[in-house]
Amino acid sequence: MKKLDGLQALRGFAAAYVLLFHLVPVSGLGEAFPALRAVARWGFAGVDLFFVLSGFVMWHTTIDRSGSGAARTFLLKRCARIYLGYWPWLALALALFALLAPQALAGKNLIGSLLLLDIDDRRLVISVAWSLVFELYFYALFAVLLLAGRRVRFAGVAAATIGVALFNLALLAWWPESLAGDAGEGHFFLSPFVAEFFAGSLLAAAWRADFGGAARLPVALAGLALAVVGAWFGVAGGELPAHQVQRLGSFGLAAAGLILAVAALDARLPWPRWSVALGDSSYALYLGHPLLLSLATLGGWFAPGRAPIVAAALAAAAIGAAFLYHRCIELPLYRRACMRIDARTPAEP
Repeated sequence: MKKLDGLQALRGFAAAYVLLFHLVPVSGLGEAFPALRAVARWGFAGVDLFFVLSGFVMWHTTIDRSGSGAARTFLLKRCARIYLGYWPWLALALALFALLAPQALAGKNLIGSLLLLDIDDRRLVISVAWSLVFELYFYALFAVLLLAGRRVRFAGVAAATIGVALFNLALLAWWPESLAGDAGEGHFFLSPFVAEFFAGSLLAAAWRADFGGAARLPVALAGLALAVVGAWFGVAGGELPAHQVQRLGSFGLAAAGLILAVAALDARLPWPRWSVALGDSSYALYLGHPLLLSLATLGGWFAPGRAPIVAAALAAAAIGAAFLYHRCIELPLYRRACMRIDARTPAEP
C-alpha cells in the first residue's frame, strides 16, 4: 500500500507540536518569548491530528480486506505496532526513574502503564500514553468492522461518527455535570475521540473514491477552509477547551480539514524528505520526549539565562533520538513481528 508522504509529514508536525506544548512551559521559554507561548499552548491539538490520521490510515490500508482472518491480522499487527514501540521506552523510563528519581514513580499504575489500561495521565509512567489506550480501543472497534463487507463497514463508520458526536453534544447541552474535563470524561467507549478516529476513516473513503470525481484543488481549498474554521473555533476565545467534546468541533475539525487538503494534493506537492522522516519517527518522538523533559527538569537544566539554548538542544536531541530509535529498535521489532504474524496466518482461499 502506497505511503502518503503528505500525511506522514502531518504526523511529524503533530508530534513536534506536542513536543513544543510540553517543552515551552517547563523550560521557561514562555516567559522569554510570549509569542511562542501563545502558539505552544494549543499543542495538545497534535493528539487530535493523530487520531484523525489514524482513522484515515486504517481505512486506507484495509479497504480491500474483510473477514475474520483480515480482522485477526489487522488487530495483531496494530497491537504489535503499539506495544513494541512503547515497551522499550517504558522500560527505559522505569529504569531511569528508579535510579535517579524514585519519587517520580510514586502513585503510578505500573500494571496499567505496562498493558495500557489506564487513561489517567497522572498515573501513567509515560504520561502521553493515555492516547495509546484510545488507539487500542479504536483498533478493536475497527477489527469488528472488518468482519463485514466494505459497504456495511462504511455505514457503520458513518453511523458511529454521527452517533458519538451527537451523544457527546447531548451530554454537554443537558448533563454537563457528568463531564469531568479529563480524557475519560463522559463515557470512555463513546468518547469524542472515537468520532475523530472514524471521521478520519470517512475522509479516507472519500479519498479512495476520488472525492466523487471532484477536482482536487477545490477539495483542497475546502479542506483548508475547514482547518481555518476549526482552528478559529478552538483559539478565538483564548480559553483552553473545558470538555473533550469541544475539541471535536474545533481542533478535530481543523485536523480533518488539514488531512483533506493534504490528501487531495499529496501527489502534486513535493514533500521534503526530512518532513517524511520526521513523520516516520513521530511515534518515537511522541513517546520519548516526555522522558527527556522529565530528566531535564529533575536535573535543573533549565537555569535562568540558558533556557533557550537548553530547550533547543533538548528538542534536537529528542528528534535525533526518535530517528535512531525508529530505525534501530521500533522498525526492526515491528517488521519481525509482522513476519511472524503473516507466517501464522492461513492463506485466504
